Amino acid sequence: SNAVPMLRLGVVFLAALMPLALAALLSWGAVRLSPASAVSIAQRRFAFFDAWKATRQRFWELLGAFVILLAVYLAVATVASVLIRIPMTQAMYTLMQEVLAGGSLEEIVERAKETFATPLLVVSAVVYLLVSTVLSMLLYVGWFGVNARAAALALEANALKPAT
Repeated sequence: SNAVPMLRLGVVFLAALMPLALAALLSWGAVRLSPASAVSIAQRRFAFFDAWKATRQRFWELLGAFVILLAVYLAVATVASVLIRIPMTQAMYTLMQEVLAGGSLEEIVERAKETFATPLLVVSAVVYLLVSTVLSMLLYVGWFGVNARAAALALEANALKPAT
């Protein structure tokens, strides 16, 4: 009779670990195949699965580089987001007061039109869009750089055949 609760506990524990195991497996495969485009360019042919050769013995280096890039991106993006949203939050304060005071729908809609048409809010939204776009582009360039370096190291180590 003690076996049934233990079995249930084991099943729950296993069920909780399955998503983590799946995420680890997908991450492992993504890192191993990540330089596929760089390898294809280096070999001047479609060489998707040759990326597997390029990442042999380099999984942890690549994963570490991707994690560092992502951490820096998230830190900078969070700071930029907070700084840009401060004026947006201040501009919306009066609108939120109207909503919380129980104003009529017409008054709230009119206040929303006034709020969203202010130059401060428009400029803040445009700046937020531009900063987000530039940060995303820098992240992608960094990822492409890591992949290109993995392909270059594989070529140097003769793990890949150079283009002829």
